[in-house]
Amino acid sequence: MQEKIITLIKEHPELFNMEFKNNSADDESIANAEKALGLKFNDQFIWFLKNGISGNRLYGKPENCVAVTNRARKKGLPLNLLAIKHSGEYEEACLICIDTETGKVIEYFFVDDDEVEVTEKSADFYSYYYDFLNDYI
Repeated sequence: MQEKIITLIKEHPELFNMEFKNNSADDESIANAEKALGLKFNDQFIWFLKNGISGNRLYGKPENCVAVTNRARKKGLPLNLLAIKHSGEYEEACLICIDTETGKVIEYFFVDDDEVEVTEKSADFYSYYYDFLNDYI
């Protein structure tokens, strides 16, 4: 799947060079983020952090994931979820997260103080990321 993602980006440099930026997270920044959150990022997301193209509110820096995840935890986000993007106009009330236990990408929507809605978006991060980029095209 990595090759499909890279090919998609290379086929549309005019889009991804203007609106998106290259990631260059290193092992130390990823390890610090994992330690700060008390969880392990999955291999697919680590590959993205080191090699991916981010933009359009997809958090491409480990420190952004830490900041948003910690704010969401204060509202009740489960400890196994890693925030990677906010969804639409809802900002941080509706987050796209990776379930670090299953690898699934889910939408976690804080409806109100007592209610949340959880929707599976993709079975894994690569599939989510490929669709994310493809939708941009």
